[in-house]
Amino acid sequence: SLCPIHTTATSDSDPVYGYRPAVNAIVNRLKNALSVQCLPQKLTIDPNTHQVPCVILVTLPKTGNQDVCSSGVAGLGPTPPAVLAQFQAPAHAAWLAEGGTKSGLPDPSSFPTCTIPELIPGPNPPSMGDYLQGGDCSMASTPGWCYIEGAGSCAQQILFTANQPPPGATVNLQCIEQANGAVDGG
Repeated sequence: SLCPIHTTATSDSDPVYGYRPAVNAIVNRLKNALSVQCLPQKLTIDPNTHQVPCVILVTLPKTGNQDVCSSGVAGLGPTPPAVLAQFQAPAHAAWLAEGGTKSGLPDPSSFPTCTIPELIPGPNPPSMGDYLQGGDCSMASTPGWCYIEGAGSCAQQILFTANQPPPGATVNLQCIEQANGAVDGG
């Protein structure tokens, strides 16, 4: 039922006050649906490292220093400077074309952009947790992401561990072209 169980809150965190049960149920369903990211094409898996030539970039919702990627948000790491520069350049150019500071909007390159580590099947470093070949990294003990083929609801997909990506963050998959090392955004 959508009718409130409690029409008056018994505390600030009363779980059955108002429409909280219905909203929580909807959020939990959406969380499950949005945790799997299907990809339109296969990625190349390196036979030696079992990694794909891609990084997951996470742009945090508040302006700040890139240092937060190394120390402020659990499970995130710094973005390589060349990748960061190439990723931020188009958004910064568009901001300048719109009038820069006169537009009243913050420079998109003033938002920290971090990476989420890729987890690979089999033994990962102890800090990253393990998952089985052909399995699912979503239950790994450390934050990260993995690329899976032929399992679940997609032919190829990206899965995230619990609490990744951080709430409010914008996520981008950036893959490196093998021919010249350029970053190809997605």
